Amino acid sequence: MRKIIGMCVIMLILVGVYSYKTDVQAEEVVTKELYTLVRPVALDKAGLSRGIYHDRQDLGIIMPAGEELEIRQVNPNYKDTVSGRFITADSKEDSTFQITSSWGKIKNNYTAVPFIYTSFRTDGSKEKPVLEYRVTNKMKKLPIYQANNNETAFFQLWDSQDAEYGLVLSDKFQMIVPKKDKELLRKLKDFKNIDDVISYYNQVITLYCKLDGLSLDAKEDYNRDIATKFFIRANKSGGGYMYYGGEETAENNDSLAGWLYKGWGPLHEIGHAYQGPFMSGEVSLGEVWNNIYAASFEEQYMGDDVFQKGTIYGTSLKSRTNEMIQSWKVANLPISKWSGSSKEQTLMAMKEKAGDEAFAYFNQQYRKLTSQADFNAADYPIFQVLNKFYGEKTNFDFTPFTDSIKAPVSNAQKEQNRSKDYRPVASIVDVIPDSKRESVKQQLKLKTDVAIVDNDQIASLGLKGNVTVNFDIADFKDIKGKHLKLSDGKKIVKDVIITNPTMKLDNLPNGVYTIEDIVGNTSNYNMSEHYVFVKDAENNLKVTFTKITGYKLIDRTIDILGCDYVQAGKLVTDLKNNKVIVDIIAETPHPRYENKVYYTIEIFNEKKESVFKKEIQGTNVTPGSYPVAVKPGYQIKIVHDEPQLLRENGVTISTTNKTLVYTVTTTGLVKNDTIGLDRTIDIFGCDYVQAGKLVTDLKNNKVIVDIIAETPHWRYANKVYYTVEILNEKQESIFKKEIEGTNVTPGSNPVTVKPGYQIKIVHDEPQLLRENGVNIPTSNKTVLYTVTEMGLVRSDLVDKSSTVDRIAKLAKTIDSNDGYYETRGQILETINLFPEAQKQDLLEQYQEILQPLLDKKAGTTDFIGDDFQFSLLGLSNNKFASIDLDLANNKAKLWVRNGQPQLYFTNAYATIQLKDEFGNVIYSQDYIGNISNPADVNKTFDVKPGYYISVMHREADSRLQMKNTESNEIIPSQTENHFKITATGLQIVKKEDIPKPTENQIKYYGQQYDFSLYGLGNNKFASIGLDLANKQAKLWVRSGQPHVYFQDSYATIKIEDATGNVIFTKDFLGNVANTELNKTLPIESGSLITIMHREAAERLAIQDVTTGSKLLVKQTVTYKVTSTGLHLIASK
Repeated sequence: MRKIIGMCVIMLILVGVYSYKTDVQAEEVVTKELYTLVRPVALDKAGLSRGIYHDRQDLGIIMPAGEELEIRQVNPNYKDTVSGRFITADSKEDSTFQITSSWGKIKNNYTAVPFIYTSFRTDGSKEKPVLEYRVTNKMKKLPIYQANNNETAFFQLWDSQDAEYGLVLSDKFQMIVPKKDKELLRKLKDFKNIDDVISYYNQVITLYCKLDGLSLDAKEDYNRDIATKFFIRANKSGGGYMYYGGEETAENNDSLAGWLYKGWGPLHEIGHAYQGPFMSGEVSLGEVWNNIYAASFEEQYMGDDVFQKGTIYGTSLKSRTNEMIQSWKVANLPISKWSGSSKEQTLMAMKEKAGDEAFAYFNQQYRKLTSQADFNAADYPIFQVLNKFYGEKTNFDFTPFTDSIKAPVSNAQKEQNRSKDYRPVASIVDVIPDSKRESVKQQLKLKTDVAIVDNDQIASLGLKGNVTVNFDIADFKDIKGKHLKLSDGKKIVKDVIITNPTMKLDNLPNGVYTIEDIVGNTSNYNMSEHYVFVKDAENNLKVTFTKITGYKLIDRTIDILGCDYVQAGKLVTDLKNNKVIVDIIAETPHPRYENKVYYTIEIFNEKKESVFKKEIQGTNVTPGSYPVAVKPGYQIKIVHDEPQLLRENGVTISTTNKTLVYTVTTTGLVKNDTIGLDRTIDIFGCDYVQAGKLVTDLKNNKVIVDIIAETPHWRYANKVYYTVEILNEKQESIFKKEIEGTNVTPGSNPVTVKPGYQIKIVHDEPQLLRENGVNIPTSNKTVLYTVTEMGLVRSDLVDKSSTVDRIAKLAKTIDSNDGYYETRGQILETINLFPEAQKQDLLEQYQEILQPLLDKKAGTTDFIGDDFQFSLLGLSNNKFASIDLDLANNKAKLWVRNGQPQLYFTNAYATIQLKDEFGNVIYSQDYIGNISNPADVNKTFDVKPGYYISVMHREADSRLQMKNTESNEIIPSQTENHFKITATGLQIVKKEDIPKPTENQIKYYGQQYDFSLYGLGNNKFASIGLDLANKQAKLWVRSGQPHVYFQDSYATIKIEDATGNVIFTKDFLGNVANTELNKTLPIESGSLITIMHREAAERLAIQDVTTGSKLLVKQTVTYKVTSTGLHLIASK
């Protein structure tokens, strides 16, 4: 148990320091130079105890009860205080003392060992205290054992004096051993000898420092170790069984026998020295964090025996693991509600996966955070920083695990992990079927049933499952057609287009996968889930899309705390609905304010009339919730008798004023002490002459800069005395006047400004600046103002929680051009709530951050919907053709009217083309203006995302109508129009964007084809007529020789069925006569037709009978029959 022991909490027997009397005779005068240490300021700031202030130095003596010791400090150059403490086996019998440069006497009422507290330097001085003290014959020599000393001599000295104490001393610790424990120390049970004790505890402290990322040669002060010694003692007035404090660690007994065995207690207590400010957040880690160190030592020291003898990994592990899983998966409790044992297992599992180096890195980086001037521990909850720094060191994303245990981690940190393509990790509890978990643990040699794994670790198991994903979104079409991508780090495991609100992903290897952000076409969303766990054969995942509102950054929560930080009241803004909710919570906010007002909340309208007021006393309060309608211009006044107990969005409000006033604006609350409307800044010179003046006229968006005095200060001849500069929102200077002390030309300069602009005044004598007639309390020569919608804001009074500042803070978390789409969406939605002028300025300011989000959205070239109609009109606006797209059913219906389209055009008046995803023509028809179409056409084509539609119309401006019939949106038309079918509708593309198929992508769409083989004199000697509608091929061979000049194989025909069986083959020899043949063969989808022709280029023709279009020919070609035509699969 940890108990901080300080002089303020221990009953001390104070000892006076007496003047030295010359008639006192001493038997021996001892001189002792004490070492000093550099105060580890950075470690102190980090809240790291590390036994730093345990360090003390013995005088080598044991003093009997009441015996006086004469002592002084004799180094005249050493100026700091020297103090010490008498140590006994009971802190109630201890006392403290101080030593001066004059001889003085110190004593204790009980037999004790005097120690001098080690002094810590902060000024760089190398001076050390030097003590002189008189040892009398009544005092005993303190038996001291250091490593490799003679143990026999040590005990001989102890025995010969019957000394009350002995000291075991190492460079890392010192242990004051009571006489009661002498025989145990002489005949140790768990150790070979005292050297073994020293070695053991040295190993403990060395490992703990290593895990904490400390080293004596570290460059960074927050990682630099200090050569201090832990102080171990017996204290029968201590706390618990053992305790750790700021000055010592001890056993609560007049014996320290527990420290002379290899037990858990000492490991646990020393571990307390390596804690930090993260201990007391939402997830309390008291009596937990130190056990990480203790368990790590046991594991290193015991090896495999730790699973039998260890405290955490030992025989009780199974029952404690079951307790953790019960809290986690059965009771569904967040980790903040778990037992300390379950928290220990959680932290150990994370450390085991990350490794000791990552754990040390976490400690180093956390201390780096604490070194920042504005560090606030509440901003860095433990699992958030573990997630961050483990990720940085290992490239693993621990978010799936921390989400599963409901640990507090900010969305910004989660987005950062995803944006860096860290590989997700999870507990085997979440990715291995319960029935297989024990066997998998054994197979993979994992330490616990909750071990954390990555996907590669479990891949060899061969486990797979299906995942049904349900998209819960108000407007499904906003994400329809987007990609659902599952990734494992940089590796894309699954990439499918979202086509339905419910989708099934089959045959995924067990594990955890990151769901890449799905960005809505029109709205911005927060996704409830960013990871999918594959655990069982069938898994379900519901992803809820919640629209991001800009009010999240605009609204504020003001917490009003009371005695012992009780939640006394709360004020929450809901500016989207123009209201404020005032909650009165505690019935007794502060007992000392009985019948006295403790805090007040009052709301005023724009006329300064009170519309709500609650005066809350310290006791007998009636709780209640009060919604109050507000609007811009209203004011909220909070009066608290203890203003240090006010919090804004969880952060302490930096104020000593008991009254806090906010003004409601369209973009949030603004503290009244930070704003002002029009102001006059007077610039004075020598003898208070009016040197210049700056007056704001923000109603008209301008500032008037007046240069007044010709000689503002005669001593600044040819030197700049003051400067007025105005900068725009890009920090570009738009106005600047540098005024010297003499020969100044007066003038008045109006300058146009707007919110976001800054006014900088530099004055060599800033005490001569006035604001609205009042001295500006500053010694800085530069005063900076920012123009806002509410007036000027002086930079040294900026409301750091303003909406603009909160946007800036959020933007700083984005460190990549990819990802962070929810954060980018939050910034965009907040900016959209600002007045138009400021909104445009902010959009320009954050354009680079917002662009990746905007690129993911549907642009002006995208038309969202399932139903589209293209109507082609001709002469007298009569429709002659149309295309109706039904993308929900993947159909395109073509209609063409019989007759001439437009008789005044004698060439192509219009063209319709349909191509597949590779650019193969499915349908293409030119409509000649003065040529009649032969008959009405009604034809339906199968289409899908990736296909292309092209429509050309010579009179497109007035006679081509393209419409999204779902939204009634008219699609602008031009002579040539090219569209790509997407999963969400149509996208305008350029003609050159339509791909051209490579040879292995060539497909032909049709039902009738003719293969003609020609020979000598271009006489046809064979042909195949393909009728795919009737699934037959008519083969014809002419009698006679194909080509007499070829004496070997001139051509070949081979036809195979879908299973690869040859149903016809013939080799045509050039000079060998053939017998006439007429044969009909069955054809099916999958049949192959292979043609070889020695003179293919000139004498092999393959064409679509319906359209007359030619198919590719080469010396050898193989075409595969498909449901829609032919597919070239081989050619040479």
